[in-house]
Amino acid sequence: MDDLKDVKRILRDQRGYNMVELIAVIVVVALVAALIIPGMVGMIDEARKQADVTTARSIYIAAQAQATQNMAAATPEAPYEIPTAKDLEKYLESDGLYAGITTLTIYDAGRDGTIDAISFKKDGNTIRLDAGDTVRINGKDQPLTTVEGYLNQ
Repeated sequence: MDDLKDVKRILRDQRGYNMVELIAVIVVVALVAALIIPGMVGMIDEARKQADVTTARSIYIAAQAQATQNMAAATPEAPYEIPTAKDLEKYLESDGLYAGITTLTIYDAGRDGTIDAISFKKDGNTIRLDAGDTVRINGKDQPLTTVEGYLNQ
């Protein structure tokens, strides 16, 4: 008989969450997620843009190095040639910087061995870096982030 009373007492003392409390918790979690997720997506997008800027700088430096070599080797019989994407493979392939790039254009308007700009498409974005460190992603100026910029924040 005591066993039956103990079982009834245990069943009666069972405490748990009712449906309203569970729904309230779910609503609060959903609101917090709705506030946090857009910010995270924006941060991820900015990180990708900064990675594209870094890639653009690396490609520009490689293009300038190759242009300098091409200019030094130029003769009247074999005139200077603007570097091509194929020429830059030796500089960039080992770092995986070509991954995702579908087109690469190198500009040297004066054909003087000084690269004026580079432009490439990667992951649906068009990135252009001019000699003056102006970067445009999909036609919009993108600020350059430097070590000094991080230290001054």
